[in-house]
Amino acid sequence: MLFPRVHILPFRWRKPPVDAERSAPAVWRPNKSTSYLWLGLACLLGANLWMGATLQSNFEIDQLLSDELYLRNDAARYFTDLDAFEARLNHMADTLEVPPAWIMAVFHTESKFNPRVINYRGSGATGLIQFMRPALQDLNKRLGTRYAMSDLVKMDPIQQLDLVEAYFFQQMERAGPYESLTDLYLSVLFPRARGHSLDYVMFWSPTLKYRQNNGLDENRDGRVSIRDIDLRMKRLHPIAYRHRYRKS
Repeated sequence: MLFPRVHILPFRWRKPPVDAERSAPAVWRPNKSTSYLWLGLACLLGANLWMGATLQSNFEIDQLLSDELYLRNDAARYFTDLDAFEARLNHMADTLEVPPAWIMAVFHTESKFNPRVINYRGSGATGLIQFMRPALQDLNKRLGTRYAMSDLVKMDPIQQLDLVEAYFFQQMERAGPYESLTDLYLSVLFPRARGHSLDYVMFWSPTLKYRQNNGLDENRDGRVSIRDIDLRMKRLHPIAYRHRYRKS
């Protein structure tokens, strides 16, 4: 039996046509209801942020307009007679012609109102504004006293306010009136910096002074400048930062 001759051609595989739309990566496309949901959540979040900022702003305005001493309740932990403390502080503020809130902010920043606290980083600074030994010796010459650093720890808190006022007044005589909260704080931290520009550098890495004060380096660039101090005071005490002296 004869079979017909069959010619078998070589097989060539051809890639099937690609459906571009089906082969494209899946992309999530929200429908109308989902879009409205996300829009609503975004509006709600924005409203909450706006209300929070408004409440904070209103709180700060209330504090600015309030006659209550800034951080008065914080001072109550160490000053049992708050009325005597406030009267003495207001007298000091009038003498220095600065808002009482500035002095309170400096106390809080330096010692949290603890008149007996000693610096834990080894500098030996003691008291409400962290007196250093040279500063206390300088005051002794001015006042004709013989206070030692150990006396600050034993001293009555109200009595220590007399030393604080004498120190602030001495710095005011040397460098002029206090122009801002930052300026008042500089008289405690680094008196020589008063009157300089914001770029003036007080401490830099890797010195011991920088290690003792690196918490003041707001932008973490290895240097503590007046700009760092100004940013820090504004961040820690936004209410006191905005206060201005009003003669009573």
